[in-house]
Amino acid sequence: MPGLVFVARPASRSTSQSACHNVPGLVIILFMRSILINLLLLFSALTTGSLSLAKLKPLSSSELDAQDQAQSREALYLPSGPGLELMSFGYQKALSHLFWFKSISYFAKHYRGDRNYVWLSHMCELVTRLDPAADYAYHFCGMMLAWEGNMPQQAIKILSTGIENFPSDWVLPYLRGSSLHSS
Repeated sequence: MPGLVFVARPASRSTSQSACHNVPGLVIILFMRSILINLLLLFSALTTGSLSLAKLKPLSSSELDAQDQAQSREALYLPSGPGLELMSFGYQKALSHLFWFKSISYFAKHYRGDRNYVWLSHMCELVTRLDPAADYAYHFCGMMLAWEGNMPQQAIKILSTGIENFPSDWVLPYLRGSSLHSS
């Protein structure tokens, strides 16, 4: 018949073949979902113990003594550098932000209490290792470790790393010079 065009179609696949064809996409979606759930669980675990409005009252000397005893036994379970990449599942910046929030919370808790910042240097190193572009972490950690934490050598180490990553930032060499002067 004139005007009819026949188009060759490939043979139809069975339903089991088409279901197998979509399996890689489904696996990726389920994997991403499990990673997001794990990150949310990690975020909730890291933020427990953070400041709340109920904790913003002045502490009495007996409360400070009890808090000193509890904090002297304080142990934070923080991974070392090489374990971070494995733990982050490729989400280094997200994990860096979580550690940053935990670092700020840790600093605030001890600033209001005993002003003993034993873990602050390690926490700052974790943040800057996961996200070397976090210039705010170099500034804050460099100042607080040297001036508030009385740990100028750790501050110089973090600030030197920041200077390598941000050579045009004039504040970092200034802070390092101030830290050298205070050591």
